[in-house]
Parts: sequence; C-alpha cells; structure tokens
Amino acid sequence: MHGRAPVRSLFILLLVALIAGCAAVPPSPKISLVGDPIQDGYAHIEQGRPEDRLLWQYKTALELMRQGKNDEAARLLDDALLSQEAASTDGGRRARMATKIWYPESSKIYIGEPYERAMAWFYRGVLYWMEGEPDNARACFKSAQLMDGGADGEDFRADYAVFDYLIGVINEYYSGSDDSMFRFARENVSSEYFPEPVPSPNALFIVEFGKGPTKYRSGSHGEELRIRDGHSKVNSVRITLSTGPVLTLGPMDNLSFQAKTRGGRMMDHVLGRKAVFKQATSDIGDAAIISGVILGSETEHNQTALTIAAVGILSKIISAATQPQADIRQWDSLPPILVCPSSHHPTRSHGSKNPVL
Repeated sequence: MHGRAPVRSLFILLLVALIAGCAAVPPSPKISLVGDPIQDGYAHIEQGRPEDRLLWQYKTALELMRQGKNDEAARLLDDALLSQEAASTDGGRRARMATKIWYPESSKIYIGEPYERAMAWFYRGVLYWMEGEPDNARACFKSAQLMDGGADGEDFRADYAVFDYLIGVINEYYSGSDDSMFRFARENVSSEYFPEPVPSPNALFIVEFGKGPTKYRSGSHGEELRIRDGHSKVNSVRITLSTGPVLTLGPMDNLSFQAKTRGGRMMDHVLGRKAVFKQATSDIGDAAIISGVILGSETEHNQTALTIAAVGILSKIISAATQPQADIRQWDSLPPILVCPSSHHPTRSHGSKNPVL
C-alpha cells in the first residue's frame, strides 16, 4: 500500500498540471457582428477581450478617417495613445503573466509592434494638422519617429522619411526655422519621387497604396515573430490640380521595411526560453514513457515502470501546456507604402487649417 502512495501523488500532480494548462487561455467572448467595419470595430472595443481593445481602437479610428469621420477618429486615437503610453511604461500584470510558461504572449495587453505604434501617432498628427494645430501635429510626428528608436542597427533607427519630411514642413512654414529635417528625409527616402519643400504647403496629399505587412509565426514551436511583405498593384500616382501642375507621386516609406527592421524584443528571448523548455520536457516525457514500457514488460519492475511512465506523462502534459507562441495580433488595415508630398494652394492664407487629401 505504501508503495502506491507516490504513484497516487504523481497522478494528482498530472491532474493539477492538466487543469493549469487548460485554464491558461480563457475563451474569447462572443461578439455580435454586422459586417460594417466601424460598427464591428466598436463591438470588439466594447464586448471583446480587454487585451485587444487598443488594437481595435487603432483599426476603427483608421476606418473612421477613411470615411471622413475625423472628430470621432481623433477621440479614439487619443484614448488609444494614452493606453499605449501607459502599457509601454508600466507593463502591468498581463505583461508579466505573458512571461510565464502557461500563458501565450497574446494574453498581454496589445500595444503593437513599433511600426504599428508609429502609425497610430502619425495618423493622430495628420488629424491635428487638419484641425489647424501644426504644433500638436509636429509633436505627434516626433513621437511616431521615436517609436522606431529600437530598430536593428544605427542606420535603421528613426528613419521614416515621411515623419522627418512633415516635421521639416512644419518647422519651415510655421516656425520659420531652417533645420536638417528635410536633409534627413532625403537621405532616408529610397525613391526618385522625393517632393521638394514649397513656400506655402497649405495642401498635403496623403496617398496609401495596397495592403500592409502581415505577421506570422516561425520556429519549431511558433516562438519566432516574422514579417511578410505587404503588396500593392500601384506604385505611383498622378494628381492633377486645377490651379497647378500635375503631381507624380511615389513612395516615401515602405512599411514592410520598417516592420522588418524593428529590432529585437525582450519577449523574443522569453519565448525562446519557453520553446527550449517545451522541447526539453517533451523529450524527457518521451524517454520516460518508453523506459516505463520497457520496464513494464518485466513483472518484477511493474511498480517502478508505472512510476517512470507517470513521470513521463506528467512531463508531456507540462510540455503541452507550455505556450511559446509569438503574438501575431496585427493592425491589418495599414498600407505598405506611404506618400506625403505637400503642395501650395494660393487660396489659403498662412495659419489656416490645412486640408489633407
């Protein structure tokens, strides 16, 4: 009887591990969707997982902008950016929980990869410019550029040509300062379509081409976050102005490139360790179960065989419950290519609201 006690204890541990593994990821709430991107976006914000709220604020705000509902988009982005800053600096319980072996990275509050966070600041800056608040717009563009500060290598840090260009436009037009932002923008842009600064950029054309980069998992246990290039059938556009020349516009920034040069993340190392642990416990489980089966064929070792097999099963359960998968939640409505040339419009006076087209 005493010999069976350790075995019973092992099976209790098996049950506890199984329950812990199953309880790691709570089921997603059911959301009533109607097929409208804005209504469905709000449904996700209000009824969905709290961890995904910021993502849906990003997506819904951009859809609102594309439909011309700018005041509503601004309110959503303001809330999202406050949450982004709080989650980035504090981390919180969810972020700490995501480092545990039982929980996937997607259990933490979504704030996005650097390129996604940068685009949230960019769009808020555009809305400020449309509201006639260039100083706030410039602050947002600077914040957007800072999001790229941790990129791989010195050459890839804070290298969005669009952000530098727009900061330079505001500096020269509104502040009268002659700084180096245009030079930085020209150095970073990989296109012959670089728009020269003009004396009175009262009209700003923002053109988005195609579908943006997408995330996917790689590695033996899905622990590696990878970026797949976005795509666009259009690579340039011509705009005819009634009071001016024809503008030929091409890409200033490629978001796929920015996404791929994001730099390393602390979670990359955490997920790597989880993947190693998952594989090791699986291998130990295989070895223990096989050893138990071999010993079990000898009648005098039945008890030992059962104990070893139980240890193997426990190890396999722990391995199955380990969650090393990279988080691939994504802002999937972003474009892969951004164009932001400015043009003057003689009917607008200095200091008036800027139309963004």
